[in-house]
Amino acid sequence: ESVWLPKASSVRACTFFQCVRLVHVSLPAIDSVGSGAFEYCTSMRSIRLGARDVGDQAFHGCSKLQAASLPFARRASWGLFYDCRSLTSVSMPVATTLETDAFRECSSLTAVSFPSVRQVGVWAFYDCEVLETVSLPCLDVVGNWAFRCCPRVTRDRFVAPNVVKIRLVLRQN
Repeated sequence: ESVWLPKASSVRACTFFQCVRLVHVSLPAIDSVGSGAFEYCTSMRSIRLGARDVGDQAFHGCSKLQAASLPFARRASWGLFYDCRSLTSVSMPVATTLETDAFRECSSLTAVSFPSVRQVGVWAFYDCEVLETVSLPCLDVVGNWAFRCCPRVTRDRFVAPNVVKIRLVLRQN
């Protein structure tokens, strides 16, 4: 039910794909995680990784994942947390990019803060229906529809001082 590999250096693509009994993962010394490594681990509730590089869709479909700590990850790759409907807490303090679909359909996420993010991809937070507060103090570039179908994110709860076209970013239709 738990994975703790204190000396492993990497997790290959699809290594734990559909491990439905996996609940907690702690890999503090890991350098990299391959694409889809934990995809559809539907019982996983928490993850703590020391990885700097995490592949596309690594946690896609982890429907019970509530908390993710990736303190050294440089980016939220394509579809990283796509369809993680129970995700309420995510920490990625050094990430500079949130790629396309990174948090798409994370329907329990209410607030996000990414102090180092400079770029947010297309549909990054698409359909995060309860997301209310967004803090991206270093943000320069926002992809189309990044916050589409996020009806609770409004101008007064969107902190991104470098973004000029905020109306287009928050447009619902």
